[in-house]
Order: sequence, then C-alpha cells, then structure tokens
Amino acid sequence: MRGLCNRAGTLTVAAVLLAITANLAPRTARAAGGENRVSLDLFVFDQNDQSTDHLRRQGFIYGAGGVDFSVRASELVVVRGATTIAYIKGSGKPELPSSITNASVTSASPDTVTWDIVIGLDIRKPGSRWQFSPGVYYHHQFGWAVPGLDMSLRGEFFGGDGVLTLNYAIRGAIRGGDFWDGNWRGFHYLLSNNLQIGWTQTLSPSWITAVSVQYARQDGQTIGYFNYVVLVDANGTPIKLTDERLPTQRNRVQVNLRVRYSPKLGLAFGLDLSGYIDDWSIRHAAIQGSLEVPLAQWLRFRFWYRFAAQHRTRFFRLSPLAETRYQTQDSDLDSFTMHSAGMLLHFSLTKTRRPHWAIRLGSLGFYRSDGIAALGGSIGLVASW
Repeated sequence: MRGLCNRAGTLTVAAVLLAITANLAPRTARAAGGENRVSLDLFVFDQNDQSTDHLRRQGFIYGAGGVDFSVRASELVVVRGATTIAYIKGSGKPELPSSITNASVTSASPDTVTWDIVIGLDIRKPGSRWQFSPGVYYHHQFGWAVPGLDMSLRGEFFGGDGVLTLNYAIRGAIRGGDFWDGNWRGFHYLLSNNLQIGWTQTLSPSWITAVSVQYARQDGQTIGYFNYVVLVDANGTPIKLTDERLPTQRNRVQVNLRVRYSPKLGLAFGLDLSGYIDDWSIRHAAIQGSLEVPLAQWLRFRFWYRFAAQHRTRFFRLSPLAETRYQTQDSDLDSFTMHSAGMLLHFSLTKTRRPHWAIRLGSLGFYRSDGIAALGGSIGLVASW
C-alpha cells in the first residue's frame, strides 16, 4: 500500500469515485425536488497492483459512508456540508528477498480510519449577480491532521449566459508517525495552495462550454512516510531500502476544457479535456467522453469513459545503484497510460416534487499500463424539498 498516505491527500483514485458518484446526484436532486437536499452514500473501492515489481505494490481496499446536505437558511444564505468516515485496509507487508540487508526493519503501511468534514455557506443577495461561498475543511487519520479553508466567488454576466468563477483552497497538513523502517522521524508539515479561475458560456439552449486554469503549489514534506527506494547491485539484485526523497516545493499548472451538447431535455453528450505540467517534469493529459440519458420518467443513466497518459518525474529511479539527492519509485509519479469508465443510475422513488426521494447507484473501474487496476461501487439515498 505504498503511496496510500502521501503527498497532497489520501486515496486519490478513491476520491475520484466519490466525485463521480456525486457529480450527477446534486444536480438531479435539485431538478426533481427543491433547493434543499440531504443524501446518504456508501462506497467501496478495491485497488489491485499486479505489476511485475512486487517491491512497490499499491493495493488497498477502501470502504466509506458519507452524508452531505444543502439547506437554505434564509433568503440570503444557503448552508451546505458533508462528512465521510472511511476504513482503509492495506495490502500488508511486502515480501522482500533475503539479499536486502535491512529487510527485517521494514514496516507495512497500516490499516487506518479516516474522517473528512466540510462546512460552507453560499451567500447571495437577492438580485445580485455575485455569490460568495466560504467554507472550512478538516481531514483526520492516525498521524494526520489537515485543516483547511475554501473560498469561492461566482458572478453571472450577459443575463446569466456567462459565469465567472474564482476558487481558492488552502490545506495545512501536520503529519507524524513511523516511517517505512519503523523509526520515528518527528512531525512534518505540508502546505497546499490551490487557485482556479474559470468561465462557463451558454452558447444556445443546447450548447454549453467551459474553460478553467488552475495553479497549485505545495511547500513542505512531500514524500510518503511508507515510500522507499530499492537500491540494486550491478547485476540488478535488490540489496538495500532507502528513503524516498523529493523537493520540498512543487508547482503545477492545469488547463481544463469542457463542452456539453443537449439536443433535448434530459439527453446530454459531454467532452472534457485536461492537461497539467509541474516543475517535477510530470506531464499529464486526459480526454473524457460522457453520455447522460433518461431511460424512463423515473430513471436516468450516465456513462463516461476516460483515457489518460502521464510522463514520469525526473526524480523517478527504476533501478538505482546508489542514493541520489532526489529519488522515488512511487508508481503514481511514473509514466503510464490509464483507461477508466464509470456509470451512474438515478432512480426517482416518488412523483411528488416536495419532498422528492431518489436512489443512485454508481460504479467505477480503471486499468493502468503499469499493472494497477481497480473496481468500485456506491449506493446512495437522496431527499430534496
């Protein structure tokens, strides 16, 4: 489970599952019912690592339950929030060959429980084009405490056909605990800042486009506590485990493009393009197509497929003979291609609009060229009024 509790957040892939599941539901709930909503979701996600190098496996099982809500408190303010509790089971201690001299002190990444909570406000004066949305965030697990703040500004122009968004988020992670070798290395921090500006334009009743640019910066301890680098001899035989070492600063710029075409009510085709570069020499690009269609008056279906390709960081060392200033063997920082697909079914349980009850079922799977694959699913109950 190396790489599970590292860098900017935990369970990057599992977080995608949560985002995909929630992507359709709030929009559908508001359309079917009123502006108030509460939902309960259960998630499961199983990531398998079948790569040929058994010394750097990234398998785990993730199970979680979450609640989110959005309630209008007054004519001026909407209160929203979400919380998720998850259990993460790792793949266990890797099997290391006897040629590695310090194999006896290697620790496996432990099973853990995580808790995330976010609470925010949407503040908008009646008749105003501007909406301000502040929020607070907190993540906790053994050895981790991550408080954060979110701020968003949204403005409508040209009669609402053009929407400007400005988003800023800051996270301050404080981490402690044993490293991969079982030794305590003290407490460390990781400060993450994220700024995004976007524009959404309605071209016609059927066409919507959006573009956004995002800048992210990290300062502090960017390595994973359970990530190590395997040194080899001249014959390629593993002989020693050493610490992962990465710069204490990382800058990334990402561009996102989106097009949506809806020839009739309820039917929509989507295309998303994204790409980012950072000063660790990582290059990542992705394309995603989606289809959203009503199968019946009470049933909606959404499907998407995504292809992504990544070029590795210049700090990646596949078979190093000696330690270097910066070094990693984290598969998420390596080169790979990735195929992923997902679907969501939204069942309306009632014909009344206030309250309106619905069930949503979601699934997600992916396969990476480096042998990492996963499958996940979710079920949720939504009430809106």
